[in-house]
Amino acid sequence: MAELKIKADSGGGTVSLKGPATTTSNAAVQLTLPVDDGTANQVLTTNGSGALSWAAPVIADDSLTEAKLDIHAAPSGTDKFLGYTSNGMEWAVPGGGKVLQVVTSTKLDGFSTTSDQVNIDGTDQAGSGSVWCCKITPSAATSKVLFLGTITGHHTTFHGGIWTFRDSTEIAYAAASGGRQRATYSMGVGSSDSSTRNFTQALGLNWLDSPSSTSELTYKFQVGDHGEGGTMYINRTANPDDWAGNWLSISSIVLMEIGA
Repeated sequence: MAELKIKADSGGGTVSLKGPATTTSNAAVQLTLPVDDGTANQVLTTNGSGALSWAAPVIADDSLTEAKLDIHAAPSGTDKFLGYTSNGMEWAVPGGGKVLQVVTSTKLDGFSTTSDQVNIDGTDQAGSGSVWCCKITPSAATSKVLFLGTITGHHTTFHGGIWTFRDSTEIAYAAASGGRQRATYSMGVGSSDSSTRNFTQALGLNWLDSPSSTSELTYKFQVGDHGEGGTMYINRTANPDDWAGNWLSISSIVLMEIGA
């Protein structure tokens, strides 16, 4: 076996280059070395025709155990995920159907009115203002807002109305039919019957709204007697007596931003 032995400069040992026992088809193989010594971490590669050169190492996909990701830029904004695109790894808003944020506002105390259609006293989820409501600011104009509302109460003459609003726009109301009044709900338990005057009625709403906005939005209920001569109570009954069988209850609004 042919061997080229090179003696170390100081005489302390040798370095050998040894040929194989035989080449493929007994060919005369010629290797041409690079013109320089390359840069750090490069490896010696061949073009398949005997020309050697320095190059960065390439790891096969099926043998990848550790690598650095080429991320084009830091994420702008929040609620984004890292995904692979034709441009490499990029930050993006989650795909359709993802819940991007959730806010909730709960009313624990009572309210009553004999007026036609009014706001409910209270605050937003941050404790601000004088109207019970829930506020949300969508991160994209294409997002939808899922409104989950529960309101409890009692109307003394069976003719109370409940309406749902986004800012000043009424949403979630019945289709027109003749001269009938339209609302999200009608409420009535009655106060003349001793079997019902101590109970509240619970009504729930699931409504997917499309506000097409990135501004702060205010969602709320309005309630009223609607000219029937009765009283609408929220979170309590018509019975003023302080005893264990006279129930109190709560109402709540939950808003979820749903990505498009």
